[in-house]
Amino acid sequence: MDYEKVINAYIKWRDQKKELEEKHKQELAPLKEKMEKAEAALQKIMLDSNCKKISTKAGTAYLSEQVSTKVTDWDEVINFVQSENRYDILERRVNKTAAKEEEIPGVAVTRRMKTNIRVS
Repeated sequence: MDYEKVINAYIKWRDQKKELEEKHKQELAPLKEKMEKAEAALQKIMLDSNCKKISTKAGTAYLSEQVSTKVTDWDEVINFVQSENRYDILERRVNKTAAKEEEIPGVAVTRRMKTNIRVS
């Protein structure tokens, strides 16, 4: 196997992929903008008229709540969890960096090799 030939081909394909992704991103931008404007207009209509959905023969627009969370004070969270015995609100995972660096009882770490290629 000619390693240099394989690596050169891979780098060429990766660059082509990146170009196509950027081209597609640019091509999709006007459609994405139109869709966002339509969503905003429909949302305003629904909020202003206090309705949760608009049904038509073409389809239905409806409101749904999306929730995200961010811990602002970890010590406060831990104190609440411990004092109220609310361990159910925590996610069941540990920090990946810590698990890579030290053996943590009860945690299985899976490792796999991945081939990376960079330009010289």
